[in-house]
Amino acid sequence: MRRRLSDERGFGITEALIAVTILVIGLLAISGLTLATALQARTADLRSDQMITGQAAIENVRRAGFAAAASGVDTVTTGGRTFYVTRTVTDINDRTKLVNVDIAAASGGPTMRDFSTVLQAPRPLPKG
Repeated sequence: MRRRLSDERGFGITEALIAVTILVIGLLAISGLTLATALQARTADLRSDQMITGQAAIENVRRAGFAAAASGVDTVTTGGRTFYVTRTVTDINDRTKLVNVDIAAASGGPTMRDFSTVLQAPRPLPKG
């Protein structure tokens, strides 16, 4: 019985180092995945704020109407982020205007979002 107990040595330093190395590689993979997920979530949040800003800009242009549509640049804050909103108005003819709205993050985002709408001059009601 004593002889059998003295033959059992347990883990050696090599086995312990291999186990720790495998554990570290696994933890690095998990942390890399976590960082990638956090970056994707941040980018999605920025794009969502850009979409909200663009939709609001288009609604403001439509609400102002055909006569008030003019090119310009505004600074808008949405969701705690600042965006540059650039409106470009192009006359297609005397009754139609094309409005392009570009949204860019003031802090320098991954992309710029473009929106557009067409405005028509109101037609007068027929007499009679």
